[in-house]
Amino acid sequence: MAERQLSLTRAFAAKIVEAVAKDETCKRLIPTSYFMGGAGYAGSIRNIVNEPGLFVNPWHMPSAKSSDEACTGIASATAAAINAAAKKDSTFPVAKAESVDRQSGMLGVHHTATKVTLQNGDAYVFDWHASLAIRNPMIYHSVQVWKQDMDGVLFKDWTGMMYTRVTAVAQ
Repeated sequence: MAERQLSLTRAFAAKIVEAVAKDETCKRLIPTSYFMGGAGYAGSIRNIVNEPGLFVNPWHMPSAKSSDEACTGIASATAAAINAAAKKDSTFPVAKAESVDRQSGMLGVHHTATKVTLQNGDAYVFDWHASLAIRNPMIYHSVQVWKQDMDGVLFKDWTGMMYTRVTAVAQ
């Protein structure tokens, strides 16, 4: 395996997570921990619990609380918290945070998370809906990887390094 240092260091990621953990709206929407948070399905489970009618009737209108707690509401709130922190602190490593969408899987499931673009232009995806743990989001080392629903790492395991397989090429 080969490794390379990413621009999103552990310290930078910690500043981003801390900005979200301090935000009152984010604290209301994202628990401190949740059942199955490490598996990446916590938000989906909460969606089912909050609005079982959505899975029986596609025209069912979710409640305002369910909409806020869905991936779209969490991505919007976390992006706002990150942008507010960046505006207050010139040493904050983020240039911009915004929602990012994907459609994946055989069922074409839609999902939204938070795209975080650093000052150097590198973009990462933080997914608090996947973990429902305010201090432990899933982090993806690129938007492309997140859109393919691959290689998410919980913040607790984020090292700022990316490991890639190196295969020998026959000469």
